[in-house]
Amino acid sequence: MARAYKDGAGASYNGTTNRFETVNFGSVMVDPTTPGSGQVANPTGINFEIFSFGADSGAGQLAYKQKVDNSNAGVMRDCAECHVGGGMNEYVYANMSTSTYKPHERASLRTFDFGSAVTAWNYFIDIFNTDLTKRGEVVKQDYAQTGVLEMDCLMCHQTGYDWAARKEAVRNGEFDASRAVGAKLTNAVANGTSVFYNYTAVKTNASGKLYVDLSSTLNSKPVSTNCSACHQSQYNVDWKKRGEQWLDGQEVHYSLGCMACHERKDIASPTVGTSGLIDDKLGLCDPAKGGASDFDAMWNKLDTVAFKHCSDCHEPATTQTWPTYGAPNSKTAHANKGLTAKIAFDKDGNPASHMDIMDCTACHINKEFDGGAIVDGTGADAEGRVALHDEPQVARNMAGTAGNALYWNNGKLYGANLLTSSFVRDMNGMDTANGGLDANNDGRNAGMDTLLQTHINDLNNAVGATAVTMHQEADGSWVNEVEVTALLARISGDGTGTASTGSGTYPGGLKQLLGINDAANTYKLIPKMSFLMVPFKASHNIARTSKMAWGKGGCADCHGTDKGFYNGAYPIKGNMDGTADGTNFNFRFMSNQVTTFTKVNGLADITDSHPSVVTKKGDRTVPVTLLTKFDGPYATTPVANQTLRNIDRSEVIYEQTFQTRDTTWYSTITGDAPAAVCSGPTSPFFCATLGDVKSKATSTKGWLLKIEVRPENDADPAKITFRTAQLGKDNATTMAEVLAAFPASMRSNADFTITEAGGALTITAAAGKQIRISPQTDSGPLGLKGKVYVNDPIYRNGTKVADTRDQFVTYLNTLSTNMADYGIGVDPVAGINALIDENASQFGVQWIKDKNYAVSAAFAQPNAGNTADVGTVTYQWTTSDNSTPVVGKDATLNFASTGSKIIYLTVTDEEGKVRTVSSTINVVDPVITITYVGTTATFASLPAGTATAKIYWGDGGVTTKTGITTSSITVNHTYATKTAKTIKIYCYSNTGVQVGYMQQVVTPQ
Repeated sequence: MARAYKDGAGASYNGTTNRFETVNFGSVMVDPTTPGSGQVANPTGINFEIFSFGADSGAGQLAYKQKVDNSNAGVMRDCAECHVGGGMNEYVYANMSTSTYKPHERASLRTFDFGSAVTAWNYFIDIFNTDLTKRGEVVKQDYAQTGVLEMDCLMCHQTGYDWAARKEAVRNGEFDASRAVGAKLTNAVANGTSVFYNYTAVKTNASGKLYVDLSSTLNSKPVSTNCSACHQSQYNVDWKKRGEQWLDGQEVHYSLGCMACHERKDIASPTVGTSGLIDDKLGLCDPAKGGASDFDAMWNKLDTVAFKHCSDCHEPATTQTWPTYGAPNSKTAHANKGLTAKIAFDKDGNPASHMDIMDCTACHINKEFDGGAIVDGTGADAEGRVALHDEPQVARNMAGTAGNALYWNNGKLYGANLLTSSFVRDMNGMDTANGGLDANNDGRNAGMDTLLQTHINDLNNAVGATAVTMHQEADGSWVNEVEVTALLARISGDGTGTASTGSGTYPGGLKQLLGINDAANTYKLIPKMSFLMVPFKASHNIARTSKMAWGKGGCADCHGTDKGFYNGAYPIKGNMDGTADGTNFNFRFMSNQVTTFTKVNGLADITDSHPSVVTKKGDRTVPVTLLTKFDGPYATTPVANQTLRNIDRSEVIYEQTFQTRDTTWYSTITGDAPAAVCSGPTSPFFCATLGDVKSKATSTKGWLLKIEVRPENDADPAKITFRTAQLGKDNATTMAEVLAAFPASMRSNADFTITEAGGALTITAAAGKQIRISPQTDSGPLGLKGKVYVNDPIYRNGTKVADTRDQFVTYLNTLSTNMADYGIGVDPVAGINALIDENASQFGVQWIKDKNYAVSAAFAQPNAGNTADVGTVTYQWTTSDNSTPVVGKDATLNFASTGSKIIYLTVTDEEGKVRTVSSTINVVDPVITITYVGTTATFASLPAGTATAKIYWGDGGVTTKTGITTSSITVNHTYATKTAKTIKIYCYSNTGVQVGYMQQVVTPQ
């Protein structure tokens, strides 16, 4: 892409607070290459100041070519083939007096004066030129000649709109003309702003003015053919990402049209956003949209606003103010298949139904056509787009279960298409001072730079090469080791850049294109192919239940080996899968030609999948490896015939070993010592002995340490603060060097201190503080992984069922598919087991006031052995005293007052069936107890209100005790003989009313 503004770019580092701070509009970094240098107000005093790559005398164009692959001006010829215009395709927001964005102050691109500057707004890389020798040139976009892309309403609202003709006009920079061309109002285009009208469509009225009669083709509500032309046709955006098309017989809602769901729900009385800002109100022309997934291109506040979800028509919870088109209510059908029964578990381990944890898309989508499998970023497509995605070989036959995959989003499973993109990156992670190379010219010279695809295309075009998947090779393969070798060789060249004396356009390779003179090949380029798999949420092609609905045939539809729902092989390579000769893969490479996409979970786990592919709880990334083998810097012997794995679907939803974040707060945290420098591939440190090239792939720069802090034992989340530091040293060989390279203010501050001993870090909280490691920390190389995450086995009904993905998938595969085994269709029975009775001689059950009693319920849905419930049953105990409900099959109850009481037991099963049973008891005051030891008698549990007691000792003696204020008294009495005696006590209130009596036989010792 291209930098648009001088100000408002990047993040500076505050060494006092140890935080990275966003550089807002109106401010700039003091030194863009050094975040710690801080930020200052833009010296020009301008807000939203357009960034200039240089003057248009040639230097600006050269810098632009070296740093840009696409720009706002370029987007207008590329992505705008589908985008309807308006916004940044029509306006520029620049050179303002304040940093507050005010849409009404935008200026038209038509008249904006860019002066002599080369910018992202008025220059583009020409990738569509029909003259291949001119592709890649930097071209000025003169809006006075091209016009601008105003919003083209007819793209959505006119029947018969000509998208192909409009796209050709857009590609040619005939922006104003494109609207008339698409509407079929022209015979020819004179230039970007002038056309020759078709006078059968455009006519002259009596006043000599032109007019168009669109009454027969204009639709107030867009029809599906208009929508699908961009979104749902083969090779277009949703086909590529989600594997979707809009075809009769494929989509159950086909006859209703797109706007049946995408027309705003508040259409009867719409709330229209007019601010021009992204808020929670749809604009006048905004269709309601789904979204709300980390992988959607338009993630913003308008996702799902006024949008009709499936339940809004099929299971509405309120009276509808929107049309539902006679949609059948699905609640009964779901219940009949056990999908509403709470026999599953949510992300917190609580009972949940399948409907609670699965989106409708997980079960109801079926695709009997092809969709996108791979986007090849190693070269352009036939039209010139910088990546190839519109050829049959990079597609996938999605028939049957081939197009189905699942991923978690906020604890819910969604249906998805797994789209894999390939690209080339530089593995040299060193600073320029240590032989590093800023391979994509983004101003950050350390890191695994992704090469600009326009640069790769320039290198390809110079020798007549194409994307590696463009043509099938002579041996029947689509990609092989020789082809990838040639690609990487074009990028590397002879390594000398502009100093090269070789023949051809770019004998010095990418460095020559970047303008780097490197006669000694000091700055090593280490190009590798890399792959990124993204699960794009599927939304369309809802099939009729009779044709496709997971679960319509019962539990066995999904549960079992290789059913293709949560398990079974997924065809990552699509139509390029398999082998041509039975041995060598049709899509293959050497192990030293590729590298993994990244590391996640604190740089501890390698993955070729998007980091936002998360666990059910959402607190960890699910790492998914696609490469069968890749060589790190310690590898010595490359291996041929490596490929992308067809992963098991379960790999996208469950990590191999279940873990979760350690949320405990500590006063001291001590990490582990990582493997020593140069000891092998598990060592995270810079290793110079690997040689001048491979060592540069062992950079330590960029490791992040983030420590959360709170006041000791203070559970208020608002009190949590943090400190962060990023390692700026690229060649650290020990943990001591790493710690020394962190800012002093991070090593010791008012919150904690960090020390190193034996290669391990220790963080000690200051007095009155507690600490924990943030999951954003690169805990792997810093030796802190075990202090961020802990093992998290899966338990079901109190029993551990799995520590790993393989164990859990086996558990899911072997679950009973008989719904009755989960209580479905079984009516629960509430039963209270026998209650404790304090006095069996009295009628009914007697309990003593203020005493705890254990109660238990009979199994409401007992298994054959009456050892457990089948299904998921909730037990709740309540009493007639309106005490707080107690949940559990076993409970403890007590009563604070005497009298007749009722105990209620309510059981609720997985289907929501409720049964209640009750038992009546009599609560009495505690029974007076009498003990006699030595010469002392103790009288306990005296009735409430006892003020006086008369004690008859059984030997003729009597004692009267007055002024009693407690429930227990002691009285001394000595017997003359040691024969058995009967002690009697009578209790009276302060008004002389008897309130209690008890007697006890004792034998003096």
